[in-house]
Amino acid sequence: MINILCNYQGYKKCNVILVFDAYKVKGNVKEVEKVNNITIVYTKEAETADMYIEKVSYKLAKTNKVRVVTSDALEQLIILGNGALRVSSKEFLFEVE
Repeated sequence: MINILCNYQGYKKCNVILVFDAYKVKGNVKEVEKVNNITIVYTKEAETADMYIEKVSYKLAKTNKVRVVTSDALEQLIILGNGALRVSSKEFLFEVE
């Protein structure tokens, strides 16, 4: 999956942030790493991926075009309210293929 997103980023000339939910990982602190030019985030304990995405999309959408891939209906509404665009997982898979 990471290699596919790296190829996508290179083809689309955009920045990709992949977020993994570590909400229930006891003692986990937020980790951010770069892998082949994409940013991978592991959320901290008690922080869901949705919480992180909402916070970051709100910040980034002020000055950037932001697209968030999620099929969660509530998350899509929040993202749209933040000024970001939303793409369902199925739509994104179709686009990548």
